[in-house]
Amino acid sequence: MSDQRKPSSGSSQAERKAFRGLEAQEAMAEHARTRTACNENRERLRSERLAREVADAAGGKLVMPTPQLPDDTPLDKLRLTTRMREALHPGEMPPLSFAASADQGGGR
Repeated sequence: MSDQRKPSSGSSQAERKAFRGLEAQEAMAEHARTRTACNENRERLRSERLAREVADAAGGKLVMPTPQLPDDTPLDKLRLTTRMREALHPGEMPPLSFAASADQGGGR
């Protein structure tokens, strides 16, 4: 707040009342500045979020796989279990020769 000293206990009632009014005005002004800064920050963040959502048509959210989805929906935009995701990305799976040798007991 301010660097002023509080009125001493020997101050008159009028002086104390004036000092309290001054402190209240300073507190209200500080609150208004803080509220304005918070509102500006919220609006800035909101506009950034909206810009990101416009750039990404799905809004960056994963969607449930339903029959109504278009066929060209990217797989990384679908909400899938880990097992399903691994099955749909064959490039990340081990080679078949490794899987065959593991089935026969020789892969370990």
